Amino acid sequence: MDWDDYRLLLSIARSRGLPGAASELGVSVSTVFRRLEKIEEERAQRLFTRARQDYVPTEIGIELVRVAESIETEVQRGERAISGRDQQLTGTLRVTASEVIANYFLARHIPDFRTRHPQLSMEILSGNSIFSLEDQTADIALRPVRPTDVNLVGRKVAELHWGRYCSASPQGAAEGRESDRELEEIIGYSSGPISIQEKLLGRATSKHSEVFWRSNSLVTNAAIAQASRSTALLPCILGESWPGLRCVEAPIPEVAGELWIVCHKDMHRTARIRAFFDFVIETARSDPFLRLPDDGSRPG
Repeated sequence: MDWDDYRLLLSIARSRGLPGAASELGVSVSTVFRRLEKIEEERAQRLFTRARQDYVPTEIGIELVRVAESIETEVQRGERAISGRDQQLTGTLRVTASEVIANYFLARHIPDFRTRHPQLSMEILSGNSIFSLEDQTADIALRPVRPTDVNLVGRKVAELHWGRYCSASPQGAAEGRESDRELEEIIGYSSGPISIQEKLLGRATSKHSEVFWRSNSLVTNAAIAQASRSTALLPCILGESWPGLRCVEAPIPEVAGELWIVCHKDMHRTARIRAFFDFVIETARSDPFLRLPDDGSRPG
C-alpha cells in the first residue's frame, strides 16, 4: 500500500463514511468506493463494516488506520521542517482566533499588517473551535489560555479583562430597574473554559440577580444586552467597542484572563511567523480596548 491508499482509509475512518472522505480527498464518492473495494480485494480482507450510513473499521482496518496516522504525522513533520526554514515574507499565513478576538482585535489591525507586508496573504479562521496547529490547519493561534502542549511555543501578549455591560438607552438594564430589590437579569456564557464559566456565574448570582439567558456566543450576548434590559458579562474588548452598550462595572478582577499568541515549535523561526508575532505583541501593547485606563475613563 502507498500513502494514497493509507490516506483513503484514514479519511473514511475519520468521516465514518464515503461522502465525507470524498469531500476531503476532492474526488467522487464512486471513486472512493472503487478504491476501497480494490484495496480490500487485493488483500482479501474486509477493512470496514457497513452499519447503515456509517463505515466502521474492522480489527485489521483499525490497525491500518493507526499506521496511516503514524505516516501522516511523519509527513506533516517533514512539511513543517521545510516550512520552518522559509525566510521569505511571502505566501499565506493562516491565523485562528475566537470570534471575539478575530472581530474586535484582529479585524482592526490586520490592514496595518497587510500594509507592512504586502506580499503576505492572510486567512483568518474565526470561531470558538480550537483549530489544530499540529496538522497545519492553522499556522498561528490567538488563544485566551496559556499553551500546555510541549510542541507549541507562545507569548502572552495582553490581559483579557471582563466587565458588566447593559444597554446605553434609558430603558437599559441598570437604569430600567425600579429599585435595588428588583431582580437583575444576567446573560450567562455557556461556552469557553469551565473555570471562566464558574467565575462568571458566581459573579452573576448575587442576592438581586439571576441568570435568565445563556448562549455559547459572546457576540450574541452583547446583542441581547443592547436590545434588552439584561446585563451581559463580556470581555472588555467586546463590551467597550459594541455600539449601544455602556459599562456598569469593569474590570472584574476575579474573571481576568490572558491572551496568548501560539505556534508550533517547528515553525517559530519562519519569517512570516516571526513577523506576525512581533506585530501582534506590538499592537496589543497600545490597543485601547485591551488595556483599560486606571483613571476610569473609557476608550473613545
